[in-house]
Amino acid sequence: MIGMFNGKATTKTFGLVALVSLLAFAAPLSAQVAPNGRWEFVVTSGDTPYQLNQAGQVTFSTYLNLYGTTLSGMPQQTTNTTSAEIYCCNDTVTGTFTKHNNTSTAVVQFSVPTIPQVGQVAFNYTFTGTFNPDPNNSNGPTITGTYATNVGPTYSLTGSGTFVATWFPDFPHNPVEYIGGLAGPDTGSGPTDVPAQVTLGTDPGSHDLIGTVNVPLLTNSNGVACFTGPLTIQTLHNPQLLGAGGAVNGVGVPFASGVGITIFAEDTAGNQLSLIGYSAKPNENSAAVGESYFVESDNSGDNTTTFNGSNQELIMYYGITGGPCDGYGGGDAPFHPSTKHEHHNKHERHHGNR
Repeated sequence: MIGMFNGKATTKTFGLVALVSLLAFAAPLSAQVAPNGRWEFVVTSGDTPYQLNQAGQVTFSTYLNLYGTTLSGMPQQTTNTTSAEIYCCNDTVTGTFTKHNNTSTAVVQFSVPTIPQVGQVAFNYTFTGTFNPDPNNSNGPTITGTYATNVGPTYSLTGSGTFVATWFPDFPHNPVEYIGGLAGPDTGSGPTDVPAQVTLGTDPGSHDLIGTVNVPLLTNSNGVACFTGPLTIQTLHNPQLLGAGGAVNGVGVPFASGVGITIFAEDTAGNQLSLIGYSAKPNENSAAVGESYFVESDNSGDNTTTFNGSNQELIMYYGITGGPCDGYGGGDAPFHPSTKHEHHNKHERHHGNR
């Protein structure tokens, strides 16, 4: 089945976030040990009907690094779904991670700066919550608590509310294979349900995604192959990418932050492919706790926990620049690992509507 891409999922993709010992306070830790790594912050109460109708729940997808007790995130690896942000990917991400007795507390602030030339007004969201290293509703850690914001009454009912944040593991340093398919283009004609192979890994230094994409059977309406051999996942310079998946100034950096995944790849002839999507549950909803692309509400109603906080299923939307398939774009058949490479949390549940 072709992956669902309703309005909120499209907003996400184009907006497009276990403490095991006191070593968590060393500087810096491996990105694979929470609170370092990918976090998806999801507002679960307090959004206005306007915000929900325009873009769904407010979410922030980021990649956090811990130095001592200080948390920070990279602006270009941080996206959000708040309708108050006009120009993507200038968020400053700061925070703290402290431990008292057996309780760890995270404070994370996302600050959007003023940009007069585009009419952007400054605002921030500050999330304060308890770190849960072994929750019963996700395969990895979560943070639950409350937030405060000065975004204004157009977007937030009272300037405060509740949230939950879900941690996602990095893709391994040695790329792993995912098998899926690409749908026919949304406009024009071309083959449908084309088998595709993606290998995904994470550079341990930059946290950028690495790997390859191979879709040899994807052709235009005349049967000409879209690409010359496999494509290499890499940073691309393309003005047409401006704003797509955090491509500031047309520079596309492949990265994963929170639930979101942004892949840019190029073949030897210079033809480019973007794959922008998210980690999903079997029902193709977001794999972040409390987040839903299917309802216009802070209360998602989706109680399924299968694949929460994992990379066991990926939903992608693709776009092509250059070559015989220039301008093609469409959805996918969900991608799954060709071999099982993630350990499922012992508390994983299978319930709710599937």
